[in-house]
Amino acid sequence: MYVIGTLSTCNLVVHGDTTTLNTTTYQTERLEIISDTYGPALTVRQNNVYDILELYDDNELVFK
Repeated sequence: MYVIGTLSTCNLVVHGDTTTLNTTTYQTERLEIISDTYGPALTVRQNNVYDILELYDDNELVFK
């Protein structure tokens, strides 16, 4: 399926080997990653000099 325009959905489930989200900002209330295969459940690759990760509790930076 190829969508041109806006796709609105609830409880989106994607099956496949690779899912790519090309967005400027991805915002969600909750993100759960479940992996029942061999290898990492999440790979993050940063291709510049900026921080890879910042974690906040409310508005307080708790991990950088």
